[in-house]
Amino acid sequence: SQGLAEVDPSGDVDVLLWPLTRPCTLAAAPHYPAAGGGRAIAHHPRENVVLIAGGDAGQTSAVVGALTFRTDTGVAEPVDAAARHVLFEPRAHASAAPFGDDLIVTGGEDPLVPVERNRRVLENAEVFSVQAHKFLTELIELHTPRTRHRSVLLPSGEVLLIGGHDGDGQPLALLEAVSPMSRSSSLGGLANLEVGRIDPEVLSLEGGGFLVLGGFDAAGAPLPDAEWLSADASAHLGTSPIPAAAHVTAAPLPGGGALVVLGCVELDGTALDALARDLVPI
Repeated sequence: SQGLAEVDPSGDVDVLLWPLTRPCTLAAAPHYPAAGGGRAIAHHPRENVVLIAGGDAGQTSAVVGALTFRTDTGVAEPVDAAARHVLFEPRAHASAAPFGDDLIVTGGEDPLVPVERNRRVLENAEVFSVQAHKFLTELIELHTPRTRHRSVLLPSGEVLLIGGHDGDGQPLALLEAVSPMSRSSSLGGLANLEVGRIDPEVLSLEGGGFLVLGGFDAAGAPLPDAEWLSADASAHLGTSPIPAAAHVTAAPLPGGGALVVLGCVELDGTALDALARDLVPI
């Protein structure tokens, strides 16, 4: 085996060993995760834990299932379904993020309905207690039903919900923040996107701020351009032109810029497998 670890200022070294030629098995439970996508995934760096929850798994118990993975020990542990510590509601295509000392899973849609356009979109969120290793029973109500969105952490500790669509399938330009202190959501003091985006990519930038790009419109067509938000999401700072692409990914660059890679894109009438763009902050 081989391993890699950072050196703490105290001089202590934590070493996590991984098999050299074979993958580590994360599925510690026989029923979760199951086939199908739509799982909410979040990493809480301070708590050294990754949460995987819900999913588009049809008529199975995996639609409320969850699993944690410890990044400091490599231990995967299912959330106890028999004790009803799993999700209160079936959720697919929700979004998750750190939430104080816990994690939160927001929105999503009911995966028990086979036809996606007929699914109920959820207007609430569930909090996962890292210490108790279970979802809390009290739901947090959102202002807007939201699914296929992204969530990022604001400097205030609030979780910002970006993009997605509502119960009518309309892309959402409205931003919403959920507070771990008040356990409530708010629309106040937040900017809006210029264009509502379903399944957008959201990048946290060096020095603060966010870049929102990609995603799809209500008809499923990929959307062009990238939108810049301030660090507290109170201001929309402008838009940078980029072509529409079926697949978009981005990485932060020094100085607050971003490297954007577009896959399956058409530029000036020419179909390209991939295209890279370097965006400078506005």
